[in-house]
Amino acid sequence: MIQILNRYNGAVILEVPGDSLIGANLRGCDLSWSDLSGCDLSGCNLSGCNLSGCNLRGCDLRCSNLSWSDLRGSDLRGCDLSRCNLSWCNLSGCNLRGTILDPSAVIPPISDKDLDGFKIVGNRVYGWR
Repeated sequence: MIQILNRYNGAVILEVPGDSLIGANLRGCDLSWSDLSGCDLSGCNLSGCNLSGCNLRGCDLRCSNLSWSDLRGSDLRGCDLSRCNLSWCNLSGCNLRGTILDPSAVIPPISDKDLDGFKIVGNRVYGWR
């Protein structure tokens, strides 16, 4: 059993059966303010999830479906988003430093405000946040 905890008070947000989150179907879950740093979430269905304020630093999100998810204010530093579906997700205020993007990833329009202090070079995001 895997427990997903609140990053501030340690309260259990969700319990997932099994010993891995790889390929898990977490569609529509409220995981706001959780600490998923360093987790292997490759191939997960996270569509429609509330992931606002999450610590996703260093997560492997390759081939995951994050469509329609709310990622506002999340820490995505160092995440691998290769071949990820990010269509219609909200990336406002996310920390994207060192994030690996992929030309095949479906990425929502990102405003200049969201990229303030960042630049995309090749498939990596660089910046100061």
